[in-house]
Amino acid sequence: MTTTQTDARTQAPKPHEGVPSADGTSRGDSDVDGLSRRVRPGGEVLDANANERTLISPHDLQVAITLAAITTLNERGTLEEIRAVLVKHLRLPTLPTANAWTLVWVPAIADASFWYIAQGPDAGGKPSYAIVVRGTTLFSIQSLKEDFEVTLKPLPFTDPTAPADVRIAEGFATGHGNLVRAVSP
Repeated sequence: MTTTQTDARTQAPKPHEGVPSADGTSRGDSDVDGLSRRVRPGGEVLDANANERTLISPHDLQVAITLAAITTLNERGTLEEIRAVLVKHLRLPTLPTANAWTLVWVPAIADASFWYIAQGPDAGGKPSYAIVVRGTTLFSIQSLKEDFEVTLKPLPFTDPTAPADVRIAEGFATGHGNLVRAVSP
């Protein structure tokens, strides 16, 4: 099933969207980055110009969700306890990570803005790295506070493709700042 996407500039449906092409894909323009995409049945997304895969496969998506989910298993733990939980669950053969992913890096401090880096194979067997950022920690006042800091602020980084007036929530900017200032143990 395809859905009709709209162009963010005009809010009008593109005439070619949702129409299958000869190769069995549907064509549509992304309202996020403005790049033309082709979507194969099953969800694989291809760059319409280069005909290369640009988003992840269903298996890689399962791995990404698993990597994100295991960050919430010990939110109140110490850094060593969190590290142990991550390693334990990355080693489980019954998860989509299938004991093929390893913990590469964790920050020196586990606070509301926790993240880590893991390495393992993608669906095609190629070595891949994942930067995994934990979302809201329900047991952290600081994390919950960041969710309600919605005053808009300028981007805390340079992006030449972003419009000059783009803004993000202050809480996101705070979390982003905490992540980029994280140091190795």
